[in-house]
Amino acid sequence: MSAIESGKRGRDDAAGDDSDSDVVLLSGPPSSASCLPAKRRRTLSAKAVALQGENGASRRATPTTASARPAAAPSCTNVPNAKTAATKSLEKVVKPKVLEIVVDGHNLRTTPVFDMFWRYAASRQELENRRRAGEKAPWTDDLILQKFRFCSVFRVSDAASQFLIREVIEKGSQAHDDVVFRVILFNIFTRIETFKTLDRRLGPLTWKGYDRAKFEGVLKDIENNGDSLYTGAFQKPAPKLGGSSNPENHLHLLEVLMRKEPNLVYVIKNCEYLADAYDWINCLPGMGDFTAHQLLLDLSYAGLNGKGLSRFHPSDFVVAGIGAVKGIEICYNGLTKGQEIAIMRWMCKNQTKMFARLGLAFDGLKAHGKSQLMHLCDIEHTLCEVYKYEKMVRSGAGKRDVAMGGKARKFEPKHTLEREATIPKAWSNPSRKVERVKPGKFERVGKEYVVKALLDRRPAKAKMKTKTNAGSNASAPVKYEYLVDWLGYGVGDRTWEPEEMLREDAPQMVDDFEREKRTK
Repeated sequence: MSAIESGKRGRDDAAGDDSDSDVVLLSGPPSSASCLPAKRRRTLSAKAVALQGENGASRRATPTTASARPAAAPSCTNVPNAKTAATKSLEKVVKPKVLEIVVDGHNLRTTPVFDMFWRYAASRQELENRRRAGEKAPWTDDLILQKFRFCSVFRVSDAASQFLIREVIEKGSQAHDDVVFRVILFNIFTRIETFKTLDRRLGPLTWKGYDRAKFEGVLKDIENNGDSLYTGAFQKPAPKLGGSSNPENHLHLLEVLMRKEPNLVYVIKNCEYLADAYDWINCLPGMGDFTAHQLLLDLSYAGLNGKGLSRFHPSDFVVAGIGAVKGIEICYNGLTKGQEIAIMRWMCKNQTKMFARLGLAFDGLKAHGKSQLMHLCDIEHTLCEVYKYEKMVRSGAGKRDVAMGGKARKFEPKHTLEREATIPKAWSNPSRKVERVKPGKFERVGKEYVVKALLDRRPAKAKMKTKTNAGSNASAPVKYEYLVDWLGYGVGDRTWEPEEMLREDAPQMVDDFEREKRTK
């Protein structure tokens, strides 16, 4: 079960700005209440020690030339053999420094993996910065980062997000329906080649020009050619919405998002809080915490003339996915359930102090002459990456099968990165500078039933109780009941529903049904 945003912060500054926090630097090993087994805890402590000198100072790689090349960020595995280094460090009996922090009134103590998080972030970002600067590989001394593929520290700078910004959002029709339609279409598959093929065969891609049969035909051609439709980075489960295949069901979901009343475009432009848009998306069939959050983040790159989700502060909302929760569990002792969001906020707020504490030079994301610190969503997915990274460190840098169950992807860069990552134009919206976290406790929304079609009509058998303007109960006549075919459900699940309810939930469908009935 993933953790969802709750609570409220009383500040309106930018994400990542530091302020006073409850932090105590301690000496000695983690407390005996560690969430890690003792043997594993000793191994991790030893490997963390291997990253420091006798006096606790971080190691830095020596520049290979006399040029002004920046020093390498300390890597988590910048030694020929991680296990050998760990064994040698055990003999030194050097105790790592531990932090004791207070988050939402709870005392937490960090494990050695907490420091690994910051070292990993610095090393992974330095790799990207050097690659963008045009330096030759390898761009890091970290053996694991040299061999295996890990996501960018900044979500906005990864390949999929860069394509989404440049080719999906900022090119083509800027009508709000068309932009949102293209974002959903890309998000469904999250595969650049799939979107390119659809655009080449059926473009320009607009909501008005959408034809499900034509889209299904192109998707079948891609599959028949032996090519993948979906990303390999994570699973894209399809809802059961009446289609005969996953792609067909995903197209049905796209139609629900665009046609539901109110539709996604309306919700985006009119929601008071970012959490409200998330709730609306997450309640639909086939949507889960992770998939709803990913779509929310993709939509946050679109401006819609100042009315898009880009108007919200990047710290307004976040979801802790399963990987991030596991990452938090190995970074801290003394955890209690439900602290994940508060912990990620603390990490985001104190990131500059944490990098400085370890002597790490974290340049952040460079764009337009500025440097951006990690947003809340970047902390979340880097925790997920560190969870995977730590398993590889623990098992040895080369043992991918042990660490990742044979699923680790080799790092094989095939193209040159732009000098700077493209930042969404919509992020210049001044509204992003003000935090608006939804107040109160988060209430998980239930799944909605979506009307697929109205099949028949009959006179109502009873009257419904309604509220009058004076507030008292009164009986109001209900003219008709409609036979509803529910999206994703079978013939046996059809029900008769009162007109009053359908007028609230699906007024256009009622009007269309009545119009067709009059013309017959």
